[in-house]
Amino acid sequence: MKTSKITSIFLPLFFFQIIIGVNLFPLVNNDLTNLPVISGNWESPVELGSFTYSDNVRNTFILNDTAFILVDVYGMVIVDISNPLNPQYLGRYAEYSKNVQVIDDIAYLTSGNGFFIVNVSVPSSPSLLGENNTFDCDGLYVDGDLAFVGCRYYGMVIFNISNPTMPDFVGEYVNGSNQDYDDIFVANNTAYIADYQGGNLKIINVTDPYNPEIHGIYDYDTVEGGPNDVFVVDDICYLSDYDGGLKIINVSDPESVVTLTTYNSGGWVSGVFVSDNIAYVSDYLTGIRILNVSSPSSPVLLGSFYDPSENAYSIFFANSILYVGWGMEGLKIIDPGYDSDEDGWSDQVEIYLHQTDPDDPNSFPDVIAPVITIISPQPSTSYGIDAPDFNISIIESDLDATWYTIQGGLFEYQFTGLNGTIDQEGWDVTPEGEISITFYAEDGAGNIGSESVVVIKSIPTQPEIPGYNIYLFLLGILSVAIILLVKKMKKF
Repeated sequence: MKTSKITSIFLPLFFFQIIIGVNLFPLVNNDLTNLPVISGNWESPVELGSFTYSDNVRNTFILNDTAFILVDVYGMVIVDISNPLNPQYLGRYAEYSKNVQVIDDIAYLTSGNGFFIVNVSVPSSPSLLGENNTFDCDGLYVDGDLAFVGCRYYGMVIFNISNPTMPDFVGEYVNGSNQDYDDIFVANNTAYIADYQGGNLKIINVTDPYNPEIHGIYDYDTVEGGPNDVFVVDDICYLSDYDGGLKIINVSDPESVVTLTTYNSGGWVSGVFVSDNIAYVSDYLTGIRILNVSSPSSPVLLGSFYDPSENAYSIFFANSILYVGWGMEGLKIIDPGYDSDEDGWSDQVEIYLHQTDPDDPNSFPDVIAPVITIISPQPSTSYGIDAPDFNISIIESDLDATWYTIQGGLFEYQFTGLNGTIDQEGWDVTPEGEISITFYAEDGAGNIGSESVVVIKSIPTQPEIPGYNIYLFLLGILSVAIILLVKKMKKF
C-alpha cells in the first residue's frame, strides 16, 4: 500500500503510525504461478538466506533464478538467487515502483509516474522500452499481449503490449473516482480486482478487452484498510484484507459470490500466494502462515515463520521456496518446510544445507560431529622445554580438517594424521603452569567435534653447587690477579 493513500483516507491512523513508528499499510505483490502436485509432511519453515538493499523491500517477483524486488526510493533491484544461501546483486532500474511482473526478458512496472516496460535481458543494465505516463498506476497483471493496470482514483486500464516500445490503450473499466486497484488477477477472461479504496472485490468480464463489463462486486465490512492482494484458483478467490484476514470466496457465480471462510492470522494480512492446495500468507505483523486449503472452507495451519525485527509486506512462491519482502530486513528466502520423503528433514534444508537427497528417506543429513579421543598426552602430565608429542583417534567417515589450539588461542595449528608433536614455537611462548590443548575435527557437512587435555609445563631451574657463590668466586679471581700484578711490578 501507499502511505500517501493512508494520509488522505485514514488521517487518524496516519498520526498513530507516526507515534508508534509502524507503517500500517504496506505494499503487496502480484502472485501468478502454480506448481505441480506434491505430497508429504511439513516441517518448521527455515530461513535459508536474505538480501538487503538500503531500504524497505515491499514487493517481489521471481522468474527462474532471478528475483526482481521493489525497494523504496531505489526502484527495481535485480538479484541472482541461484544459490538461495547467498543471493547476489545484479543490477537496478531506478523507478520507484509498486508492482512488477516479468515475462521472458521484459519487466512490466507500475508506479506513481505511470506504466513502464523495461528490457532486463542484461540485468546489470536494464533499459526502458516503452511507457505510458497518463496515470498513477498500482495493480498489474500481464496476460499475453494485454496488460491490465490498476490506476489510482480512476479504474482499470488495458494496454496492448504486443509492441513493448509503444503500449497502446485498448479499453478501461471506470467506476467513479473513489477507487484504488491495488492488485489484479486475470483468469478465464475475468479480471479480479482488489479495490483497496472502495473496500471490495470487483469482478470484471474482459472477454472483450475493448469493452470490459462489471460481472459482480463483493462488498464486505472492513475497518482498517481494505483488500490489497488477490489470487484465484479455479472458482476460488483468495483475498488478503489486512485486519480483515484472508477471505476465501467462491466466485463460480460472479453475480452472487459466497464467502467460504475467513482466516485470521493474528495481524494484518498483506499478501497471498496459492499453489497445489497450499496458501502461503504474509502477515504484516505476525510473519507468514502456511495453510492447507484443499478444503477451502476449512483451512488448516501447516507452519509459520516470524521475525519480529521487521514486517512482512509480500510473499511469492517459486522454486519450492518462499520469497518474502520483509521491509528493512530485505528479501527473505525461506524453506517453507515441505518434506517429500518424510524423513524429518525439509527438502530445501536437505538440498542446500546438507547436500542430501530430499526424495530418499535413507539419505539423512549428517548432523553428528566427529568424535575425538586423546590417547596422549595424558591429563596433568608434566613437560619441560620440549613440546609434548600427541596421539589421538577420530571417529568420522568424512573427515575434512583437523587442527588444535594452545590455551584457547586464536591461532589454529593445522595437522594431518593422528599423531605428531605440538608446535614448539607455540609451546615456547606459553607461560609455565597448566596448559590446555584442544583438538578439533571437522567433517564434510561442517560439523565440528573437539576434545581438550590439560598438561603442566614446568621447566626446572639448574641446582646450585653446595657452598658455591659466584660473587666470592669472582672476588677470589680478582684478588689473585691483583697479587700477581703487584709481584710483577716489584721486579721492575
